[in-house]
Amino acid sequence: MPEKITKAQRWLDLVVFLLRHRLPVTVEQIMEAIPAYAADWASEDETRRSSVRRKFERDKDELRNLGIPVESVPYTVEGEETTGYRLKDADLYMPRLVIKAGDTGEGQGETAHRSPLTAHRSIEATPEQWATLARAAHRISKLPDSPLAPYGRSALRKLGFDLPEIAAEADAPYIHYLSVPNPEVAENLRALTPAVLDKKSVEFDYYSIYKDEHRHRSAHPYGLMYQGGNWYMIGRDPEADGIRTFRVSRMSEVKANAKSPKTPDYHVPADFRLRDYLGREAWRLGEDDADEIMAEVLFLYPTSLWADRQGLGEFLREDEATGGQVRAFKVRQLDPFLRWCLSFRGQVRPLAPPVVADGLRDLARRVLALYQTDGGAH
Repeated sequence: MPEKITKAQRWLDLVVFLLRHRLPVTVEQIMEAIPAYAADWASEDETRRSSVRRKFERDKDELRNLGIPVESVPYTVEGEETTGYRLKDADLYMPRLVIKAGDTGEGQGETAHRSPLTAHRSIEATPEQWATLARAAHRISKLPDSPLAPYGRSALRKLGFDLPEIAAEADAPYIHYLSVPNPEVAENLRALTPAVLDKKSVEFDYYSIYKDEHRHRSAHPYGLMYQGGNWYMIGRDPEADGIRTFRVSRMSEVKANAKSPKTPDYHVPADFRLRDYLGREAWRLGEDDADEIMAEVLFLYPTSLWADRQGLGEFLREDEATGGQVRAFKVRQLDPFLRWCLSFRGQVRPLAPPVVADGLRDLARRVLALYQTDGGAH
């Protein structure tokens, strides 16, 4: 039985087809080209043909409501009036942002043009002009109660896509959050967010799961981020004189320095980028003062080729017996690392130290037990 074509797929097929044609296309062309329409249109059943035509009209109207401007264009073919449909890429794609070559003096206006190599438009401006726009978008995005804040964040995303170096200079110091289900984490975030924005030091009690102890800590919060189902605060620990990662759910009694509220307590280093911490593996986001495990892991062939291309861990040696590779990983959180290894279904095997090798076998047994009932496979 053929797989059912979803509405989203139908819309996408229609958009792609229209973008491929610079001149208007007829209903007949659309009906014959779009898989979701073609079978009914090709039938001799007028009911089915009328139904699929109405489906196209609904799709067209819904796309327009979503902001995709499908045009109805009247034109003449061999003296006969007809209506075609068109979707211009200039109306669908945002212009590409480009740094203006040559003179970078102030007063140079933006220019919009089409590249000779592509039909898409571009907008040029000097580095100073783009940087000014980035700073403005950054400031607007930090106004939590302003209706303009979402537009500031949207502008930063567009700048970050086309001009990442300029947008990076205006990186927001935190990642915006709308709601957090855990009330304790939400309370901590409410205390940490203004501290990040105003650059005020914070004090808090922190539970270290590795040392199984509660300790009073202080930090200069540089930013907040959400990853792997958890919120983290990245900041400088004055006691350790280094940047540390704190899991927000393990913090309590968070208090920001209330003295000199309009004066920052610290300055974020110019080379600090919160994005550098995004995308790190879960096992690398453990507490920086936790004991770090150097795990040796065997990748069987051909998974070893993929691991080598991806630059996973550090290459140690070839494994002659299996044709694979042994690679090393620095691990701060063991459980996420073991779960990641288990996801490779036997193609990834921890060798050392014993806590890692034995840990994977124990995890595999526990997972297997979840899928067994009364001694039989479920």
